[in-house]
Amino acid sequence: MPPGNLTGLFTPMTLKIPSLRRANTVPVVSGVAIALVGAGIFLATRRNVAVVADGHSLSVLTHAHSVALVLRDAGVVLGPDDRVQPDLSSPVTAGMSVRVDRGKWIRLETNSRSTKVLVHQSDLLIPANLLLSMGIPVFPGEVVLADGSAVDASLPLRQVPAVIRVTAGTPFVLIHDGKIESLQAAGPTVGEALFQLGIPLYEGDSLDPSADTPLSPGNGQGPIRVTLKSSRPLQVRADGKEVTIRSAADTVGEALAQSGLALSGEDYTVPAEDQPLPADGTIRIVRVREAVLRDQSSLPYGTNAEYLADLELGQKQLISAGKYGVKESLIRVRYEDGVEVKRTAEDQSVIVQPTDQIVGYGIKVVIQTANTPDGPVQYWYSIPVYATAYWPCGSAGVPGQCYSKTASGRQVGLGMIAVAYSWYMEMEGWPVYVNGYGQASVQDNGINVRSDYWVDVAYPDYQTFLNHGGHAPGSTVLYFLTPVPSEAAIRFVARLPLR
Repeated sequence: MPPGNLTGLFTPMTLKIPSLRRANTVPVVSGVAIALVGAGIFLATRRNVAVVADGHSLSVLTHAHSVALVLRDAGVVLGPDDRVQPDLSSPVTAGMSVRVDRGKWIRLETNSRSTKVLVHQSDLLIPANLLLSMGIPVFPGEVVLADGSAVDASLPLRQVPAVIRVTAGTPFVLIHDGKIESLQAAGPTVGEALFQLGIPLYEGDSLDPSADTPLSPGNGQGPIRVTLKSSRPLQVRADGKEVTIRSAADTVGEALAQSGLALSGEDYTVPAEDQPLPADGTIRIVRVREAVLRDQSSLPYGTNAEYLADLELGQKQLISAGKYGVKESLIRVRYEDGVEVKRTAEDQSVIVQPTDQIVGYGIKVVIQTANTPDGPVQYWYSIPVYATAYWPCGSAGVPGQCYSKTASGRQVGLGMIAVAYSWYMEMEGWPVYVNGYGQASVQDNGINVRSDYWVDVAYPDYQTFLNHGGHAPGSTVLYFLTPVPSEAAIRFVARLPLR
């Protein structure tokens, strides 16, 4: 086919639709293949590069062909004095590492000159070597300051300073917690000298002379002496809280006062204020509060007797009721940390006096007659009693021990009774009748251990006791026989005690 006959070339394609479809398919397949080839080339040229700069390590995926372009992709901007390893024109290889070493100019100063030197982060910066390389030797007695802080010129610096200065040091003596050292520093004050030497000052430290004192004594008497007593941390518990303070004080009280934690009133500390600082560093402040309470209590009333001549003996009536009084006590209450620990009664006073009740006792005697197994008897008063029996060798309660005489001095025998001592002192010799025993008189005393009225009827011996039935009367009646005694005796009977 002739080269210029384009019509003949395309004639089959324009006449048959199937040919047109085949013609369209071929270019599409060819485009995908090209794209895949391109993608393969793109992936094949990507590299993983580690970039180390400014103390950080960064992993960078890049298609760059040089180190300079890798740093561009990593966003690392270089300064004019920075160094790069490998150099910027080096080709990129898979797994390579690019390190940026920043450059920095340091000013080296003395009292007479100033110069600059370029250093890099990777350099081993020993001040003495660096100074000597610039013709600045460090002589004994001189102080080397890195950004104002004193450093050992023979040791590497941890970071690159902006200024290294060599200056004549001022000698002084430091007594630090009892340890004595002869030092030199550039000063000009005690506080700045300690800072330059890396000796920190904490709140609570004891420093003499003060931090703002000029380092040079200026009196021609030799180096100044500086005494530093380091403070120590203390945990202070007070008011439900715990705070940390520092102090170099000798005692607990001084430490608290220096820290503004003063005590008030009756407050106290554990350990006590005059004690040295505790080994465990814990101080407790106990807050003490006192309050005065008014406590009221009732006062019992008493009973007064009135004897009523128109009221029959043995009867009584209330003439006036009693009233309780009121007693007030002042009580001082001590609280420690809000807890009551002590109460002390300080004063007592009666604010309402009690009023005694008045009871009327009848003393009107009425003579009566009682029919007994022994015949009728006349009596002026009678009471229920519990009657027991005794005889000379049966009264002490101890075998073999006998008492043959009564309290009145008579021989113990029939027709005698013993009563409680208070009765005996009033009734000795009174004629009585004990139902179940017979007529008798009060001749002896004993001890009433019962809670009711009591008498003890007498027998000359145990055999006589048996002959009379062998038992005591028990619960019975005691009759006081005529004649009627004095009014004083009648009043005593009106208020008979149990014992």
